[in-house]
Amino acid sequence: MTTGGEPGWGQPDGQRPPATGQQYGGQQYGQPFPPYGQPYAQFQPPIPAGPDGRPPLWAPWYGIGFLDATTRFFAKYARFDGRASRSEFWFWTLANGLVNLVFLGAYLVALFSWIAANTSTDAYGVTRSDAVGPPVVALLIGGV
Repeated sequence: MTTGGEPGWGQPDGQRPPATGQQYGGQQYGQPFPPYGQPYAQFQPPIPAGPDGRPPLWAPWYGIGFLDATTRFFAKYARFDGRASRSEFWFWTLANGLVNLVFLGAYLVALFSWIAANTSTDAYGVTRSDAVGPPVVALLIGGV
């Protein structure tokens, strides 16, 4: 407080700011901002579509379906330009997981059938293995 009873802050020249609602130099609510130049574009131009309505391979395809995402993966698996959309990535991950699950099931079936075919139990309850070689079919499926 100053000796006159007024606060000791305010404008440097001692005058009070006008009471117009812009006390702190800001804008009123709902008023547009001044047109400052943006260094970067805020929105990108739309991706050009081909004659069939599909975006080019370098562009992400938003909202792609399961089969289209799987075939698009094989069309651009060796390209290292562009991007993939989330649906392209996750549908391919789902397809890859399903194929791996099928191969794992076939591997386990081949392995257990080989074990069952090469194991015997005699009259006294002793189990023994009659295997003469490795499980070739299971190893082939595992290799694939």
